[in-house]
Amino acid sequence: MRALIVDDVRPIAAVMTKYLAFSGFDARLATNTDEAFSCVHNWSPDVVFTDVEMPCGGAPKLLEKLATLQTCPTVVLMTGGDPSWAIGAVLDGRAAAVLEKPFPLKLMVELMRDLSPEPQRHLAPLTSSCTDRDHGLRIRPSSGTDVPSIFPEALTGPSLAHSSAPIE
Repeated sequence: MRALIVDDVRPIAAVMTKYLAFSGFDARLATNTDEAFSCVHNWSPDVVFTDVEMPCGGAPKLLEKLATLQTCPTVVLMTGGDPSWAIGAVLDGRAAAVLEKPFPLKLMVELMRDLSPEPQRHLAPLTSSCTDRDHGLRIRPSSGTDVPSIFPEALTGPSLAHSSAPIE
């Protein structure tokens, strides 16, 4: 499967891209909406992980552009801010899930496997704080994870999860 990571902070996008590649996926990165749309048009990723807030329009602009395509990739929204807009995009069908930053990178791999059209041998359950009647997931990592995170542990603050089960 192919994944496109879209984040205006290049080091973060690079870490996510390398982690997905290390996990067996074909992954590329883009640092803005125009670059992302060009990559989608020319490369056809299966999943686009995009930051919500970026210069030049961010995820709202990218979703608007993707809606013009005949075949649109699955979109996963990532946000470090208020997730209200992103949750709305999931509820109205423009995105499949919301990842709240910071999150363990393993969640991206689990989402890729869950979104794969091919059956997988072993899929670990996602830790989700709410599922919305087949419209998508809002994912908040549980505390106690020992998987890599995008941000240093000092920045993660108190547990963001409503579930006490650690991700395996």
